[in-house]
Order: sequence, then C-alpha cells, then structure tokens
Amino acid sequence: MKIRGISVVLVGVLIAGIIYAEKAAPQKNTTTANELKAFLVSHFRSLEAQDVERAISHLHSKGKNREGSIQDLRTRLPVMAFKFELLSFNYIGSDGEFHYVRYKQLTLFDEKWREAFGVKGIELDCLTIVGTEVGMFKIYDTYLFGQKELKG
Repeated sequence: MKIRGISVVLVGVLIAGIIYAEKAAPQKNTTTANELKAFLVSHFRSLEAQDVERAISHLHSKGKNREGSIQDLRTRLPVMAFKFELLSFNYIGSDGEFHYVRYKQLTLFDEKWREAFGVKGIELDCLTIVGTEVGMFKIYDTYLFGQKELKG
C-alpha cells in the first residue's frame, strides 16, 4: 500500500509538470484530447461487444498490468454483459512518451450480474496512462481514484 501511495504521489507531481508545460500548445491538445476520448469510447464499445481480441489490442505491449488484464478479459468478458458510459473526460497532458487522461465512467451490469453483485453498476473515477505503439493509442496503466456502487 505504501508503494501504491508513492506511485500516486509521483504521478501527481508528473501531472503538475505536464499541466504547466501543456499551456503552450492548446490547439494540439484539443486534437489529441478528442482522439484519446474517441479511443476510450472505442475501447468501451469493444468491451460491450464482448470482443476479447479487440479489447486486448487496446493494451500496450509493455503495459504494467498487461498479462493480468488479458487474463481478466479472457475469463470475464465472455460471460459478463456490460454497458459503459463516459461521464466526464479531462485530457491532462503529455510528457512526450505518454498521455494522461482522467475520466469518470459508468459501468452498468445486465440483470444476471445485478442480482449476483447486488448493485446496478459502478461509477469509476480513473486516471489512465496511454502510450502509442505503431502509431496507435494503447492503454499502459490505469489508477482508480474512486468507486461508487449504484444500488437498485
């Protein structure tokens, strides 16, 4: 837990530096933000379609949790039905290697899983680090800032 706390602090310091540096290029930031938002929505749609291979293709080959994410996608995605909604999106900036975005997503479960979990869905507050490989965005890592269960 202590290491995770240090990681969050380091990410916070990095983000503060990026925000300061990004003020010089607002037009590029708008284009990049729109492309990243479209990428995340595309990832959500692959999850909704239960398209395991497409969802895996969105993961960075050197991503921090790649193998665990692939295992989760292969075991859970075929048996669970989700609906996703992007509630908010904020492009924080880039350090030249990675892009940093913070967003809130709503994940709704189908009836079967609502009964199993006892909740309608969850709202997640995330910071996602996105890199590029072969000219395409890829999810490198995601930090969860908060989670709220939706009853009902």
